[in-house]
Amino acid sequence: MDFLGLDPKALTAVAKELNRLLADYTLHYQKTKNFHWNISGASFFDLHEKFEEMYVDAREKIDGIAERILTLGFQPTSNLSDYLAQSAISESPADLADREMVVALLSDCGKITKQMRSVVERASEAGDEGTIDQIGGYIGELEKTSWMLNAWLGDRSENLKRVTENSSHNAPALQWQKLLAKELTHSDLSARPLKCLREAGINTVGELVARNKPDLIKLKNFGKKSLTEVNGFLDRKGLQFGMDLTQYKRDGGPSK
Repeated sequence: MDFLGLDPKALTAVAKELNRLLADYTLHYQKTKNFHWNISGASFFDLHEKFEEMYVDAREKIDGIAERILTLGFQPTSNLSDYLAQSAISESPADLADREMVVALLSDCGKITKQMRSVVERASEAGDEGTIDQIGGYIGELEKTSWMLNAWLGDRSENLKRVTENSSHNAPALQWQKLLAKELTHSDLSARPLKCLREAGINTVGELVARNKPDLIKLKNFGKKSLTEVNGFLDRKGLQFGMDLTQYKRDGGPSK
């Protein structure tokens, strides 16, 4: 019985991307458990606990992804050999140093996030709101985990680069104008928030910055997950909701 009311051909592409995501998460789960078992040294207590938190979360995601594939009317991949063939994630040795383990997991998180965006893209084309909502939530959660791993590494280079480029008193005005005029359709926001923002007449970064959180949460179908994703997008740009854009002088820097 067709209880979804969606085009089966379009859903085939969604299921294919979901199975790739399932493969990624399965290898990520095993790698995280490997590191949980084998971490040693001064970082044992904090990373042993963090890795356990991560593999428990990955296990839940694996089950959720498989059930979504079944809901769409397809079969989830279940053989390890298929996972190894499909996944962009490679296995890791057990004798890595603590920092090497964190770097490896952070790299995996980036690959998984990229695959989740591919899922959302295919689901958007198919009108599959259920998959968009589920995987969109996963993206926000994994981005937070990535931030924590990066913070543990003490890598502030990207943040410092962003501050230098976007907040410097000597930054060219053209750079700010280009950033604020950027179309949101060219951003890395997922389909759901983009659709809600577009329907509300919010099409550029500058128009988004001029709004505040209470305004956005009132938008139809926007929700807290979309708000979290949009907030993270602005934060990565060195921006925030409700900024007074008149504070930026023609030299491109904030007024004193």
